[in-house]
Parts: sequence; structure tokens; C-alpha cells
Amino acid sequence: MSLPNLPGNHSSLVSHEARSCLPGCVSSRRRSWLFVPGLDSAAQRRGIASGADVLVADLEGLTAPEDRQAACIRAVDFMAECRQAGTVAAVRINALDHGGRSELEKIIEGGPDAVLTSQADAARHIEELDALLEACEERLKLPLGRTAIVPVLASPLAVVRMFDVLTASARIKAAVLAGERLGFALGMEHPDDATALRHIRSRFVLECTAAGCLAVDSAHAYRDAQSLEEDLAWVRGAGLKSKHAVSEDQVAALNRALSPSQ
Repeated sequence: MSLPNLPGNHSSLVSHEARSCLPGCVSSRRRSWLFVPGLDSAAQRRGIASGADVLVADLEGLTAPEDRQAACIRAVDFMAECRQAGTVAAVRINALDHGGRSELEKIIEGGPDAVLTSQADAARHIEELDALLEACEERLKLPLGRTAIVPVLASPLAVVRMFDVLTASARIKAAVLAGERLGFALGMEHPDDATALRHIRSRFVLECTAAGCLAVDSAHAYRDAQSLEEDLAWVRGAGLKSKHAVSEDQVAALNRALSPSQ
């Protein structure tokens, strides 16, 4: 589903469901998000086979710097394979001044449904990415505004400025919370402790809802299946509808837990 590029903070002008729907993605199928290496075609195909609703080719954390240019070329085929499988195809690029600008110029050829960025500490970062996407869409004669922006909130500053960041562009359909990176930045004893991060996760869903975009909960490596199920019960209770899986092994549980009630 594609939305017009409305100016300013327009969360009151469209429904939350419409605002947060990624291109080509029906409302009930944004439950599970899985990040895969940008150059590992086998891992990407396992990701598709896992049943994840949204698959993200990660050019930042899961691709070595020397492999990023080749991964940009691979991304075009990756997106075609996702479309064939009915999976939303997204790509996380690096910061614009650290290779992201060049990456964007290449991966846009594949028509990603969304571009993710961890450079989300200020609204101006999103505005700059929005302008670059518009120029790319004009160059390729794509519908303006078709490519969603998904900020990855990975720093305390991004959390503090969350609402301003999330309302910086009409392209923002969703945001992802990078819980472990936040835990490290905060000096937590156990940075990947899902329970210890619940105060931030609760604020995240509140601010995403206020901004009119989908809150994608952070990924966690749970110690066992029971811990996963207990946290998913908290996720549902907190109003979260979508979650980042740490691996393909978690996808089925996420899809089952986050499917809308009949």
C-alpha cells in the first residue's frame, strides 16, 4: 500500500493502520522482521523460507566493509526473490557519510519496499535521506514516496528525540528498536536482557503510536523457549504488533504470537 507524501506531522490525517503499512504489505503481515547478511544468498533464502514477513538485507552490521559494494549488487536479486515469495524486501544502509549514499544509489535499482537507517539521532538525518530517496525515485521514474524509511533507534539520543525523528518524513511507516545496542550504550550489566529494557520498549511503543507508525520491538536471544513465550506475552500486553527476530528459529513463534485475533 502506497501513501501520498504528506507534509509535516500528519499522524492525525490518516489511520495508524494505513500510515504504518509498508508498500506491498497487508496489515496483518508485519509481525516478524528478520535481518540477514547482505552478501550471503544462502542465509537470505533461509530467511525467506522461515516465513518472516519483512526481510532486511543488512549492509551495516551483518556485511563486512569490503563486501558492501558486492552486496549492493546482490540486493537487486534479493529483492526480486522476496517479491516472488510475497515477502516485504528492505535494506539497511550505512550512515550516508559512511558509504550509505553510494549504497542507496545502487540498491534503489531493485525497488526496495523500505530503507532502514541507524543514522536516526536527529530529524535532519531522516530529512536528508528522504530528499535522496526522492531524487532516486525521480531518476528511475518511480512513484514519488513509494520507498518507506524505517529508522533504527540505536542510541540514547535517538530515544530522547524519538517523536521528532519519527515525524520527520511521511515516508516513515515503521521504526525498529535496537535494544542490545541501547543496552551497551547505557552500560547495562546484561545489555540483551529483554526484561531490563522494558521501560524503553514501553516508551517506544507509546511514541510510535503517537507518531502514527508501527513499533517493531527489539530482538533478544532468549535463554529458552519459555523465556521467549513469556516475553511475547508481555509484548502483546504492551500493545506491540511487530518484533525483530534474532534468527530464523524465532520467526514461527513471533508470527504465531503476533497474528491478529480472529
